[in-house]
Amino acid sequence: MREKIQLNYVERWKNFGQQGELDKNRRTSNIITGVVIAISILAIACIPWLWQHKIVYDIDVSERKIASLLQVATVLDQKESLVDDIDQKKNFLDIVESKSKDPKTIYEDILNFLPEGSTLNTFSLQADNSIQISVSLPGPIDLVDLWIDLRDSGKYQKFDLDSVSLSDEEKTLSLALQLK
Repeated sequence: MREKIQLNYVERWKNFGQQGELDKNRRTSNIITGVVIAISILAIACIPWLWQHKIVYDIDVSERKIASLLQVATVLDQKESLVDDIDQKKNFLDIVESKSKDPKTIYEDILNFLPEGSTLNTFSLQADNSIQISVSLPGPIDLVDLWIDLRDSGKYQKFDLDSVSLSDEEKTLSLALQLK
């Protein structure tokens, strides 16, 4: 015999409702998993773009720093050129001053070196900074004093003296000096 199956629709309906909830939970978890995976893929896909954005920002910062350094470099170059100009002008002034000696100050210096009783007869300053003088000295000791004073002054390179007699009479000497 066959057994009769009783159809209990209420019980089936309850089971069917529970399966629907399980399917609903599965669908929700599948949707959440899908959204998380999609967001993860988007985040991974955006990493190169974010990296490129960071590199562009770093380049902009570096270029701004370089621009400020270029301004400083320009100012330093201007300073160096001005210092060079000043040095050239100083050298030119030194050359002009060394070539043009003031005869009055040289004359006064030589008068200060002369011993008492001596007279300066002639004084001539040449273009090559050589000096020709003629001096009358009372004696040979005064000649030695004059020679030592001129030598130790440090203002003259050469000291040429014509012949000198050692007698105790007044002498007139012609001297040639070369300025330093």
